[in-house]
Amino acid sequence: MERRFAKRFAVFSVAFLLAAPALAGATDLYVDPLGGSDVSGAGALGAPFATITMTLKVTGPGDHVHLAPGTYSPSTGETFPLVLPAAVWLLGAGVHQCVISGEGDFTLVRLKDEVLVSDVHFERAKVAVTTQLFHNDVNYLRRCRFENNDVAVHYEDWLHSDSRFVLVNCALLGNQVALQHHSTGWDFNSVTLLVFGTTITANGIAVEPTGMGERYLGLYNSIVLGNGDNSLATFQADVGVTSNVLSDPAYVGTNGNLDVSPGIPGWAEGDPHLASSAKARDHVTLAPVWPPTGYWTGATPWPWEATFGEVRDIDGQTRLVGPAGDAGCDEFRSPTVHLNGAVQLGTTLAVRLQAEPGESLLTFAGFGLYPSLVAGLLWV
Repeated sequence: MERRFAKRFAVFSVAFLLAAPALAGATDLYVDPLGGSDVSGAGALGAPFATITMTLKVTGPGDHVHLAPGTYSPSTGETFPLVLPAAVWLLGAGVHQCVISGEGDFTLVRLKDEVLVSDVHFERAKVAVTTQLFHNDVNYLRRCRFENNDVAVHYEDWLHSDSRFVLVNCALLGNQVALQHHSTGWDFNSVTLLVFGTTITANGIAVEPTGMGERYLGLYNSIVLGNGDNSLATFQADVGVTSNVLSDPAYVGTNGNLDVSPGIPGWAEGDPHLASSAKARDHVTLAPVWPPTGYWTGATPWPWEATFGEVRDIDGQTRLVGPAGDAGCDEFRSPTVHLNGAVQLGTTLAVRLQAEPGESLLTFAGFGLYPSLVAGLLWV
């Protein structure tokens, strides 16, 4: 099995070098659930559509779909699942302002090959994101947050296929299952899961396998702790498990992996930010190669920074300390101010303020400074 594993990824590395460049003539399309229209809109910046559903009717391979702040749900006209064509980028306005909600039901987004989904919050779905991975397929989730879903991320392999699924700076919180791999059988089909700078906590199960296919894991600078089941034993082999906060005894104490409290002040509220005193900060001892040679795709000129240490965190900010980044998807910056949903004229403005005990919170309206008596989140 080890020889098969080594041979397979040697072939991958050659295939990546020979892969075709990105599609030319990509179109930028815009969606705004508050100011757009599916009747008079054209998907342009000045005339956006109102729904992702409508936008995907005119979306082709290589297009970039930009989501304005707001909630995208059945109540706002979305029809699920949203099927993203190959090589499409779905780019949200940020996890604190851009929400795709199943309102308690539905599979929300289905990915084809080489799809990037970035800066979106997924919630209240049966399955938030799903994909069927065929030979040499690869899909990417960047700076996405998954909360209160039955299954946050579901991926399937196919017979005689070798494929990859990649998460970078994501947060998976409060889901029944965070990551679920379904294998169609035991017949030379495998998936390599690559996870960078991601927080997986407060879920019922961190990783749930079904079926008998081959599973390989690359886990770097992430937190997999505080779930009902933290086991990573379902993977046949790893391609690197380095500088994480986790509790699986197979990895604790090796390659910079720690079993300590990650120091998340808003853990009870499902917030992934680390406290300034968290042991998960600045503990990185081994920096992973970025991208990981032999387990990547060269099919598109990737827009991310050249090294993992330069990747922005889930708030879109440069990571605060450490040349290789710290465990988890974000670090604490106080005070942190986020809008709680979209803002409309004449409605109440809800602002979320996060701080540690003793930190000062500056209110949005300029009423002054207030001491934070408790850690976590305050709502006004």
